[in-house]
Amino acid sequence: MVKTGNFTIYTIPGLGLDERIFGKIDFGQIQVRHLNWIVPERDESIADYAKRMTVKIEKTNEKIILIGHSFGGIMAQEMAQFIDIEKIILVSSIKSIDEKPWHIRLIEPLGLYRFFTKKLTLSTFWIWAKQHGYRTGAEQQLFKNMIGKQPDDYLQWAIKTLSKWSGPSRNNIPVVQIHGENDKTFPIHLLKQPLYRIKDGSHFMVFSQPDIVGKMILEAMD
Repeated sequence: MVKTGNFTIYTIPGLGLDERIFGKIDFGQIQVRHLNWIVPERDESIADYAKRMTVKIEKTNEKIILIGHSFGGIMAQEMAQFIDIEKIILVSSIKSIDEKPWHIRLIEPLGLYRFFTKKLTLSTFWIWAKQHGYRTGAEQQLFKNMIGKQPDDYLQWAIKTLSKWSGPSRNNIPVVQIHGENDKTFPIHLLKQPLYRIKDGSHFMVFSQPDIVGKMILEAMD
């Protein structure tokens, strides 16, 4: 059984998203803090950015568990290079370059990140929304609202950084993966044996299937 007084959870949302994607997860009595994205400096490395993100984590005697969704999971692994982390839980995320689809790898070398803006993302959203898990009107509206609040500088930096990320420099921290079998962003067949598989789970299952995702998060924390 999870002991509520021993640690604090910090959540990190996916690329361009915010803490609201975790809003339906029931963490019970566990202390949860949400980390949202900060504006990157020009040409900032992911390591330097991650180090700045760790400033938001309070220094206490409690153990820390990071829960990262999608790009937030990548950031969690980078943040763990600078602070003591008990465990990392990845939701719809990856842990190495081998788990990254080829088309995402091409974004940075081809310079395609320059076209990744709020305007383009929102104007094309209706084309790919349902395929990537944003099925209901409420889910689609939430995505539009979250993306609409992000500056283009951050969006372009984030997609470029995601494209060229090869994996954490230190990987001796326990990492648990929770992944949907219908994830179109990071297809599950590329992953090396995720511990928890969710049937029909999409890339947005942390919001659309909160009961089962929440249950698996609690199991992974034990």
